[in-house]
Amino acid sequence: MGSLGNDALEANSLFNLNPLDHEEFRRQGHMIINFLADYYRDIEKFPVRSQVQPGYLHKRLPESAPYNPESIETILQDVQNEIVPGITHWQSPNYFAYFPSSGSIAGFLGEMLSTGFNVVGFNWMSSPAATELESIVMDWFGKMLKLPNSFLFSGNGGGVLQGTTCEAILCTLTASRDKMLNKIGRDNIGKLVVYGSDQTHCALQKAAQIAGINPKNFRPVATNKSTAFGLSPVALEAAIQADLEVGLVPLFLCATVGTTSSTAVDPIGPLCDIAKEYGIWVHVDAAYAGSACICPEFRHFIDGVEKADSFSLNAHKWFFTTLDCCCLWVKDPSALVKALSTNPEYLRNKATEARQVIDYKDWQIALSRRFRSLKLWMVIRSYGVANLRSYLRNHVKMAKQFEGLLVADNRFEVVVPRTFAMVCFRVAPSAMGLTFDDENIANELNAKLLESMNASGKVYMTHAVVGGVYMIRFAVGATLTEEKHDPSALVKALSTNPEYLRSNTTESRQVIDYKDWQIAPSRRFRSLKLWMVLRSYGVANLRNYLWTHVKMANQFEGLLVADKRNLRKMGLPAGKYDFHTSPIGDQRSRSNLAPCSACWINSGVLRMLARMDLAMVSSKEGLTSDLVLALISSKQRADIIRYESNTFCGDTTIIFINQENNSLIKDAKMSIDDKLLSFPRSLLLLHLSSSPSFSHKVILST
Repeated sequence: MGSLGNDALEANSLFNLNPLDHEEFRRQGHMIINFLADYYRDIEKFPVRSQVQPGYLHKRLPESAPYNPESIETILQDVQNEIVPGITHWQSPNYFAYFPSSGSIAGFLGEMLSTGFNVVGFNWMSSPAATELESIVMDWFGKMLKLPNSFLFSGNGGGVLQGTTCEAILCTLTASRDKMLNKIGRDNIGKLVVYGSDQTHCALQKAAQIAGINPKNFRPVATNKSTAFGLSPVALEAAIQADLEVGLVPLFLCATVGTTSSTAVDPIGPLCDIAKEYGIWVHVDAAYAGSACICPEFRHFIDGVEKADSFSLNAHKWFFTTLDCCCLWVKDPSALVKALSTNPEYLRNKATEARQVIDYKDWQIALSRRFRSLKLWMVIRSYGVANLRSYLRNHVKMAKQFEGLLVADNRFEVVVPRTFAMVCFRVAPSAMGLTFDDENIANELNAKLLESMNASGKVYMTHAVVGGVYMIRFAVGATLTEEKHDPSALVKALSTNPEYLRSNTTESRQVIDYKDWQIAPSRRFRSLKLWMVLRSYGVANLRNYLWTHVKMANQFEGLLVADKRNLRKMGLPAGKYDFHTSPIGDQRSRSNLAPCSACWINSGVLRMLARMDLAMVSSKEGLTSDLVLALISSKQRADIIRYESNTFCGDTTIIFINQENNSLIKDAKMSIDDKLLSFPRSLLLLHLSSSPSFSHKVILST
């Protein structure tokens, strides 16, 4: 047993800080809300894309964490002066880059609740509401999308919230891999082939690498302008046939509804028909455009999804739910569970073993998981289906207006048909006096135009290259973008700005791209909370918090050692005693009571244990090998409890404790008749056992 004295505490620390003081939380929380409200009020005053240079923050912040705490006022001032200038403002009404990350009050507050509760819902037992709300809200959303019942919990399928599309694809690919290898043998993993189009998100390639698919067996099937860059079923089947001819095994197809480059839509139904002929798992990635399919006029884009095996979309893109929130539905949840399940002893529990509940840890890569469903549930309830449809339709309307302005101006060319709320365009080569043979020059000049516009800080757009054509992507979807943000002003700026003809290409920057350090490209601003913790409490206090926890654990360990000595005085066998806590509650059915953490016992019981003389409650024989503590509420009526143990008769001591005052009850009624005990219903049993094979069952009855 380790030791930790008071002298271990930092001498100059301010250890009266409570990291969860409710009044201080109220005070600081109001300050944060006001800070963010002012940020959204003034958001158009900031340049949309950050104008800082690489390494700017290293020059402004200290190299080491503060030893002593700093005030929230000081920290927020640094957020305003040092952090905000380095933010690209994704919520700006003039943000049209990548795909939207549309926020909302409901999404922000749902995130606040989730973070405030700070539960880790890896299985049902760890936080039942987190699991059950997720299954409910996933069925809600699935019904909004008119997904077939086979994808819902109300059918034989189910939904889970992942962090990103990358995780959703990796999980489904892993499930399909294991399902196939169980048929053909694990030695044949090198033969498995994964299919997508050359427009499929890079998440597929990364997932294939992580899942152990031979890089040579990744098939990005070529697309072209004739199919609006959607995946051709004919081209897919040709690729499959070519692989079969050389002895490879087709495994997985990722079809996309709304590709990243151009929002192209793969024909789901025909692709599924071909894939099913060859036993291929089909995943439909609708990360961006899936949200629009709650509108009846867009639902046809996912026709055929009933033939797929899995379907996902990102609610954090275009559904007003903060990052991260990827919705994944699967027809066969058991395939995910078989591939991803782990069941260490410390996670075993009655509900799981009885197969009465969902354990979402077995539906994802990680064990720990956030209470993501809370924010999605709040978004759906706060705005309702009707308003959510209206928001989406309005974004599509604004994109259509912008497209119309471009079409009316012969200096611009819409490169691919607009399908949703993104317009892909360029300055036409003819407007620059170029011919078809000068395509490379046209690409370079359009790149210079884009960089010039972004450098102005008035707007932010990004680019893509399809069919060898460099095009500018104008993606409407920021929550604050309204019709008053007249797109004609942007067209005017594009057509009258001569800067693009003489500006230099984007300068090479020495920066870190963290997308290459993780599974998904999307990532949250996680460092902000760690930075605030370090500054708010300081190194000294953080050390003290940890030392105090270790000290309490040492004290608890000391109580256990003292109790073991008392047990030995009673004639108990020497050796290690294991603690088992078993919640009983109002259950009325047979229960296998599994070991749980001893920290469930409250401090009052521990103090009582430390001072009580166990000899006064020993059995008549004076020798016991097992000790049971029964916490009793005097307000409850008596029940009959049948207690079965493989070391019961003559070898068990039962101690009755008044739950109201943690005092010992010396005259509790106890009778032994064919292993039958009569005493008030127990809320908690603490069992100390020296027998590694000890087991017990409880039957409650009136």
